Amino acid sequence: MTCLIVQILTGARRGRRESFTQTPVSFGRSANCDLVIDVPQASRQHGLLVFENDQWVVVNESPNGTTANGKKVGSKPRPLGHGDVIGVAREPMFAVGFEESAEASPITADTANAAPSDPQADHMKRRTRLWMGIGVYLGLMLVGMAILSQVMGKDENKGAGIPELLSDTQITKALTAPLVLQPNQGRAEKSLDRARSLYNQRQRSDKTLYACYMAFKQYLAYAEKSSLASTDQLQFDQTEKEVVDLVINQYRDAYANLSVGKWNVAESSLRYMVVEFELPKAIKDHINQILRVAADKPDK
Repeated sequence: MTCLIVQILTGARRGRRESFTQTPVSFGRSANCDLVIDVPQASRQHGLLVFENDQWVVVNESPNGTTANGKKVGSKPRPLGHGDVIGVAREPMFAVGFEESAEASPITADTANAAPSDPQADHMKRRTRLWMGIGVYLGLMLVGMAILSQVMGKDENKGAGIPELLSDTQITKALTAPLVLQPNQGRAEKSLDRARSLYNQRQRSDKTLYACYMAFKQYLAYAEKSSLASTDQLQFDQTEKEVVDLVINQYRDAYANLSVGKWNVAESSLRYMVVEFELPKAIKDHINQILRVAADKPDK
């Protein structure tokens, strides 16, 4: 198998090189991915790099889409070449390259009797190929810059006015903060009964999952407790993790759509979160600020 070499092009790990000899190689923002990409527009499980039919290909698994050298990767895997740049929207994520171990060519009668090569001629050929390669590369760079300039000129206002992206840590901290409610044992028991009932239905909808989480939190607040009984605590911990992942993914997907000018798509997703989820004030205020910006866009 050809060894895959990846160079990160953005984020805190920019410039780092990694190599892979296994397949597939998952990439995205999740720490569980083989290749972790620190790009806001990237999904937690964004895509795959797969070695098949003696070549590496890229597979898109994100609703935000994946690009290879600026061209959208469709529903089918796209073959990769040395130096290809993989990105999301207009943001490059990483470049790929390949390495193979050199194997000695077998000696035959023809090669044994062949005339020895001229070192000076070989050197001139290598220099010629090098300069030709540099010329082609510079030409492609100039064409790419011209196209990018035109695209950016058309889209320069697409992401204007958007509030700064909330980090995963900020969202997690806001969601997991305890509620402050007046102690009430009767309401505590009702909240716990509701949480237990909703737990078995939480996979039916995002709204049910979030309601289950809030019922657990309300019980803790009404009962003035910081933890639950063993089984209930396990269910609460699982629900909390699912809710945090849900909100972060929906928020980041909406923000990625905003950054490329898909205002209607982003606005619909954010309004759904505000209406269906009992979001903490900090997150709700932030989303409402984004919605006010979206409402002022004349070309949504």
